[in-house]
Formats: sequence, C-alpha cells, structure tokens
Amino acid sequence: MKWFDTGNTTLKVSIKATEYYDPAKNSYSPGLSLTQIFKVFGDKSLINTLTADYLHARDDVNDERNAKLRTSLTLSKLFEKVDVTPTIAIGIKDTMKQKGSRGNEVNLAPNLALNRELAKKLDGTLEYTFTKNWSKSKSTYQYTKHEIHFGMSYNF
Repeated sequence: MKWFDTGNTTLKVSIKATEYYDPAKNSYSPGLSLTQIFKVFGDKSLINTLTADYLHARDDVNDERNAKLRTSLTLSKLFEKVDVTPTIAIGIKDTMKQKGSRGNEVNLAPNLALNRELAKKLDGTLEYTFTKNWSKSKSTYQYTKHEIHFGMSYNF
C-alpha cells in the first residue's frame, strides 16, 4: 500500500517454527514486519524495515522478544556496472527470564553488497557483513562475526 507519498509501505505477518537439538529450545515465533520506502537523492530508494517477534520456546526460560531496524540504500551502477548496497541493522533482544545473566542484548550488523550483471539473466553478488552482539554474558553470548558471501542468480 502507499500510506505516504515517499514510497510504498509493506506490512507482513509471519510465524516460524524451529526445532533444536535440545527439545527445550524448540519454539514458534510469531512476528510482524513493516517496510517503508523513502525516495531520496532523486531516483534512489531508502528502504527501512522494522521487525518485531516473540520467540515462545517449549521451556519458557528460553523465551525472548526481538526488535530490529534495518536500513539500506542501493546505488545503481556506481562503478563498472556494479550496484552497491550499504545496509545497517540494529537489533535489541529482551532475554526475559535470562535477563539476570544476559541482560538486554544489542546487535549491530553493517553490511556491504556488490551486485553485477555477469551475462544476460545472470547476476553475481559479493557481500560482507560484520556483526557485533553485546550481552551481559560476555563469555557465552557476546561475540563478533565476519561473513563473506559469494552468489550467483539466474533471472528467468
């Protein structure tokens, strides 16, 4: 739908079921996602997505509430016919019954994706994500992670 003149708005409702090696952590997670597009710099689109979910585990000590804001901007054909998409995501996790040991966790994940058409209907992607998670439980839940992805897609 188009609530604002700045661009389209999308509302999604979801439910995810997860099974772990530890049955106490098996869960279902209802969620809500709201995406708003803003036109910036003429023809560019700033895409903002706010998500919220509630993870309900079999053992309620593993329950958590999550919220995340993700913002990205695609810069088309910035150089050598490469689309460049910088993204930043910030998440907050309410660890609920584990709050005494974990606190509220904060997650920061900047990302940079490069996408180029390699041939007609064939695209290649190179993507890097840095993730930092802050937790009161520094030895178990606080971490830093680097990810590099290579991908190809064929467009029918």
